[in-house]
Amino acid sequence: DAEEGIGEGITGFAKLELGVDADDSNNNPLDSRLALVGLNFGPVGSLSAGRQSSPFTDNVSGHTDVFEVYGSSADQNLFTRDTNTIAYSNNIGKLTFDGLVKIDGSTGKDGVDVQEGTLTYDAGAVSVSGGMSGDEVNDIYYYGIGITADASSLGVPVTIGYTHTEKDAATDVTGNEVVATYTKGKAKLTGGYGKVEDSTAYYTAGLTYGITESLSTYAEYQHTDNTGSTVDTDGYSTGLKFTF
Repeated sequence: DAEEGIGEGITGFAKLELGVDADDSNNNPLDSRLALVGLNFGPVGSLSAGRQSSPFTDNVSGHTDVFEVYGSSADQNLFTRDTNTIAYSNNIGKLTFDGLVKIDGSTGKDGVDVQEGTLTYDAGAVSVSGGMSGDEVNDIYYYGIGITADASSLGVPVTIGYTHTEKDAATDVTGNEVVATYTKGKAKLTGGYGKVEDSTAYYTAGLTYGITESLSTYAEYQHTDNTGSTVDTDGYSTGLKFTF
């Protein structure tokens, strides 16, 4: 991250993220994640452009997207991050608005290809987000709401998150997710359940332990309960995570 004051209360900023894929077999272990530049106008809000993350996925699906590898499988959303985007963000008190548009002539469509907007209310112990995401090229729209409740202020070390998302297309799809995290010292135990209406259900569990302030280890499991003749599957994952 980089930030520099320009004057008149305006600040310029930039962000570049790189992901490392240690198992890559194509001699390209670095994956571009976020790459953006922008201006922060203070009370007026901030404007940025580049490869950016989806406000809908971050703010709505983010209430249940708490696992390292699995989880959030029933959430309906358009994308995680994308290029050729312009984003605007502003907050007034406990309310935050985040908006994004994508304009990409390669789709053959004139004007806006993707538009998103979310509104988040954060009261500390309870946070609520709602919004929409529109794929204008394919005429597909997503709507959702997410809620997180943290009971730690009441002496109960449990956090619960819930999301309800809908994909409005030729065939509508509705997804519901709920997660609960119990924290004890440096350890976190999380369980989750996701269900696509009239379709697949997901059962997820994970344990995370903080070895140091920056280094943690995790182990996760997910059972996918498929419908019809499709065989159910089980997935396991473990690893180390270093944050810097």
